[in-house]
Amino acid sequence: MWSPDSSITGLPISGITSPAFPLAADLAPAPNARQYYVSSISGSGWSSTADSHSIDRPFTATLFRPVVLKSARFELNAGLGGASTIKNTTDRNVYTLLIRKGADCSTLISSGVHDYQLMTAKVEFSIPVGISNDTESIKKMVSFLGGLLTEETDDLVQSLYTGVI
Repeated sequence: MWSPDSSITGLPISGITSPAFPLAADLAPAPNARQYYVSSISGSGWSSTADSHSIDRPFTATLFRPVVLKSARFELNAGLGGASTIKNTTDRNVYTLLIRKGADCSTLISSGVHDYQLMTAKVEFSIPVGISNDTESIKKMVSFLGGLLTEETDDLVQSLYTGVI
């Protein structure tokens, strides 16, 4: 069951040390979701740690699951010469992890006026039904994703900021 720790240790990024994001449970936007919000921010190097969740600047993590989970089903196919084969359908259960973070774009307009815009990051996990015999593959995929984000944090931030891949 998806239940993040009460505080998430952020990945190290150039100029930021010991980033931490305490979480609190929130009402999810849908019955098939679970949501947490960042209640405060700590760590040294931030220009401000007063950038936690608010109405103007949401900072949330939401995991959506399928409204109805699909289970494995098999179809009988008539083969050549009267032989029959059984094949698994190609149904999938799709989960979506959504991170929302409000950002101040006021540098584009006059000083003293805040223009808050929403940034989002979305990770979709498309899992074929019937994978219960191979849960290790899910572990490998999620482990690799976490490792890739850990290894490439600074580079990813630079790409998102500059537009250069």
